[in-house]
Amino acid sequence: MPKAPTTHKAKSYGRKPIKVYESQARAIRRKSNWKRTSTLFRQQHPICADPFGDHGDRPVPSEQVHHVKPIEQRPDLAFTRSNLMALCADCHAKLESKK
Repeated sequence: MPKAPTTHKAKSYGRKPIKVYESQARAIRRKSNWKRTSTLFRQQHPICADPFGDHGDRPVPSEQVHHVKPIEQRPDLAFTRSNLMALCADCHAKLESKK
């Protein structure tokens, strides 16, 4: 019985292949325009939006800016203020883990 032809698989070297929309999102996050937008947004929203109600009455400073609709899905909304949310690191990690 003949053997099936040998197939070759490209080596990934431990990395997942980068999809086009992931590389586009990465490029947007690296731009100086995003860094300015993020800094300005956190200055204007210095307190975490507390989407889970974990902080209670104590205000927690915002440290990061979250995209409500991810850049990977909607790169056109990357700099739209209504798509941004100022969060502390814990709330941002919680939101990102729910994706």
